[in-house]
Amino acid sequence: MKYKYPTRRRARRSPITRELREKHRLGLTLSPLDLCLRREIIDKDQHLAANHLIFLYRARYGLNQLRCQISNCYKRDAFSKNYIITEDDLKNIQDEYLDIVDLIKEWGAYDLVVNICIYDIFPSFLKEVTLSSGAFRERRLFVDTLREVNSLMIMFMQRRFGKTS
Repeated sequence: MKYKYPTRRRARRSPITRELREKHRLGLTLSPLDLCLRREIIDKDQHLAANHLIFLYRARYGLNQLRCQISNCYKRDAFSKNYIITEDDLKNIQDEYLDIVDLIKEWGAYDLVVNICIYDIFPSFLKEVTLSSGAFRERRLFVDTLREVNSLMIMFMQRRFGKTS
């Protein structure tokens, strides 16, 4: 019989402090976009559209990490996990960003959507307990704009890939 060394089982410890776990549980570490989804102000499709807008913004302003990652909206079965964007793909993505920004500017919600999605600035409708008329209009404009961005994003996907999901 082989000798087995006595071992102690270590208690699994989280590297996150107790205070940070409590903040996570309460939702205090969420971005405004994720908080809108958690409070059911926007639905999952609108959340996806906002995240896609963030991806397009990064593509437009040329972050270095973009070369090795691609949005789920652009993944196809033929692409590998580490698909590298070509110059033509990058130009198409940047054109799509400009089209979406034109739509958002038409709605008059450019500052609102960019501040919430890209710069993580909390809007007044997330800060106030009761919605004043200005905060309610801001919330309605944000939700309607993301709905339109989602429909435009679906249209781009259908045109480019011939699929909807």
